[in-house]
Amino acid sequence: MTILNEQGLLQETDRHIAEGRARAIILKRQIADLQQRGHNAIGSMGLLRELEHSLRLMSTQRELIARRLKRRERSNGAKTLAPPRR
Repeated sequence: MTILNEQGLLQETDRHIAEGRARAIILKRQIADLQQRGHNAIGSMGLLRELEHSLRLMSTQRELIARRLKRRERSNGAKTLAPPRR
């Protein structure tokens, strides 16, 4: 995989993480609303746990991609275009 492909993969992963975080925020609000109105939110809470687990996995994958990209850029003498996010 080339540096440009790695950078594209890193950007795509960042986008997926951002979208997942936005969905988690919405789901948390929906759960709170359900609970406040006296509804059972166990299924929604399970979905939220799965989403949060997926986000942790994506974040780990993102770090692996960023490290691999940084190594390739160093070995090629290229400047880092997409630094790891925190």
